[in-house]
Amino acid sequence: MSLVSIVLPTYNRAHVLPRAITSIFRQNFSDWELIVVDDGSTDDTRNVLQLFNCPKLRVVALERNYGPAYARNVGIRYAKGEIIAFQDSDDEWLPDKLSQQVSTLLEARNAVNTVGACYSQVVFMDSDSTIKKYWPELEEVEEGSCLFGVIYPRLLKGNIVDTTAMVVFRDVIQQVGGFDEDLTYLEDWDLALRIAKDWEWAFVPRPTVLSYFSPNGVNSRRDPISVWKIVKKHLDGYAVYSPKRGADWCWYAGDLLVKQGHMKLGREAMRNAWRLSHQKHIFLGFLASHFGSSTYRRLSELFSYSRRYSK
Repeated sequence: MSLVSIVLPTYNRAHVLPRAITSIFRQNFSDWELIVVDDGSTDDTRNVLQLFNCPKLRVVALERNYGPAYARNVGIRYAKGEIIAFQDSDDEWLPDKLSQQVSTLLEARNAVNTVGACYSQVVFMDSDSTIKKYWPELEEVEEGSCLFGVIYPRLLKGNIVDTTAMVVFRDVIQQVGGFDEDLTYLEDWDLALRIAKDWEWAFVPRPTVLSYFSPNGVNSRRDPISVWKIVKKHLDGYAVYSPKRGADWCWYAGDLLVKQGHMKLGREAMRNAWRLSHQKHIFLGFLASHFGSSTYRRLSELFSYSRRYSK
């Protein structure tokens, strides 16, 4: 049985899938299995996968497209390794990704048994394949966590853990319930938060992944319902560690929800923004929401409500 199970969901990415898989085969760490979950692709994905004839690779074909959270959970159920890593079909691992992260994770777990996962920097590539940025920037990472540490308060402010930068003990993922399949956006942030609430994270302070821009990728979505679902799970954490940022996230979700006509959810988010931070624009925005979505949008332009949240 392999130490590491790699879960790679894919949907209609036949043109970039070889790069992602090849970068796994080029790892200088060999104790792995690869589980590719074909999430109902209708392009040439099946033929591309047949080019990689290797006993370390297993393909799970879904009958229709379910979405990345569901596909990753399927892969997790098939996984046999003690540690699970995630690859995206449009990204590329650097050759020492697994060796660096697995050794760091195991070293940290040997030191402190509350360490459950490891993350690293990611290099985001622009549409022309030039370097856009390194993420997270090292100053964003809490001091002292270059080996391991508590990152829950930092994660509440915003995500610093990309899915492809995660390696997680399988029992930890099972404990927190895997990816939330109700989310269509930021499911990696949601999983990282739920892990970080109970477990410390190890950190590799250098890039291990090249993340390429995909015009129709999941990261191009902006779903305020998903944002609100995530933030709502952690309202108690925001009240303790970061009330102002919690209010910002609630306001961000509530403002967009009301503009899109989700009045009940939007007002719920705004009420919680007010509970976390008594700011004038939150109170005025909540009142304006009772005049309907169209009127709210006009008033928000007039009073610049929509400029008052953190993105």
